[in-house]
Amino acid sequence: MAFFIFIVHTIKKLILRHGRTGFILYACLLPGAALAQTGDAVHLENPLAAGSFTVLIQIIVSLAARVGVPLAGIFIVLAGFQFVSAQGNEEKLKRAKATLTYALIGAGVLIGAWVIANAVIELSRAL
Repeated sequence: MAFFIFIVHTIKKLILRHGRTGFILYACLLPGAALAQTGDAVHLENPLAAGSFTVLIQIIVSLAARVGVPLAGIFIVLAGFQFVSAQGNEEKLKRAKATLTYALIGAGVLIGAWVIANAVIELSRAL
């Protein structure tokens, strides 16, 4: 019990000296000190559906593909409409070219992320 009181007083001194930082330390360390006294173990469960790192990477890449591919397609179609509606207006053509360029860059980044993720997954399986 004396150790617990010592910890609490030490943390309170930290709060008085360091303000917010001390409060954060107090909030983080006090439950650990309390559990150290009772001896109860903390059981943490994995909140993710993934059981391993490779499955987590596959889930993230799948989600990015489900969101990114339709978005890239929408922006490519939007750029097409901008080209058609520009009707020779140089400013609108410039905006349409920029939209198409950024859509293609985004699609390229998405494809690159997919390739890198699959390479990491295959490399980790080989190890």
